[in-house]
Amino acid sequence: MLPEDLRPSVELAYLLLRAADAIEDATQLMLPERLELLRNFQQQLAHQQEWAPFADACAGFAVKLEPGGERSVLSNMELLFGSLEQQDAAASEIIRSHCGRVILRMIHWLNQGTSETQLTLQDFGELSDYMYSVAGIVGELLTDLFARYDEHCPRLSLLTRAPDFGAALQLTNIIKDAGDDAREGRQFLPENLFFIGQDNGNERLSALIELAEVRLAAAIDYICLLPESQEQIRLFCLAPVVLALATLEALTRRANEAIEGATIKIERAAVPELLLRTRMAVKSNQAVHHLHAQLTEQIKNSRATSD
Repeated sequence: MLPEDLRPSVELAYLLLRAADAIEDATQLMLPERLELLRNFQQQLAHQQEWAPFADACAGFAVKLEPGGERSVLSNMELLFGSLEQQDAAASEIIRSHCGRVILRMIHWLNQGTSETQLTLQDFGELSDYMYSVAGIVGELLTDLFARYDEHCPRLSLLTRAPDFGAALQLTNIIKDAGDDAREGRQFLPENLFFIGQDNGNERLSALIELAEVRLAAAIDYICLLPESQEQIRLFCLAPVVLALATLEALTRRANEAIEGATIKIERAAVPELLLRTRMAVKSNQAVHHLHAQLTEQIKNSRATSD
């Protein structure tokens, strides 16, 4: 969906963060090993040192992982750092700076884990900080890349909403995946908001959905600050927001199933229509706000029906 000139920078940032995620999430490996590799990763990004030894260390780490995307990314860190060196100075600095910030916060959250090295968030404040760490900063990274691409982007105004843009999508995923995470021994929600199998699960789930709605409203404001002439950038941002709102509607409508631990997703047949509506709306702010109002009204109606 992005303009062709923007794709390599966004793709590279994504893959670097995917590599960091692979290290962070490798809970089958010893915590000190993961922390050391993440610290080296951050230092490579910050100091622009010779990266070949680090790439070798990542390849050695990757063979300990199950086959799949994360293992493949870590095995090819040499290609990623080579691509980073080919970025122009401004794009390289944006990617290095923001990816480094995310990794520093990953290190913090790993150190905050329990004795079993599982993440345990104590309250809403920690949940907000965690979402900023892993997604809000990504919103800031994208903003700086967008502003570099088009000088008419109001960078500072966008940055005030960028963390909510990222965190809204992250929170929606946390809610949607709560059942799967619980079955795999993970929990990204504070105990007082964890809704799976709880007597007051409906109340907790509803509160989380309302929180996600508030942040998605800020994400809509973010998108409407992007120049209307940049339809591709706006589409890149609006599509996941629309899918997130549809996911919240499904969670609201099927709340009892979600509380029992079922994985609630948008029906596959509904996705093409949602994306078509997104493409039609992205051309003007008025149409974007109208689509947002329609989707939030559907959530409201499903909430009323459930009640």
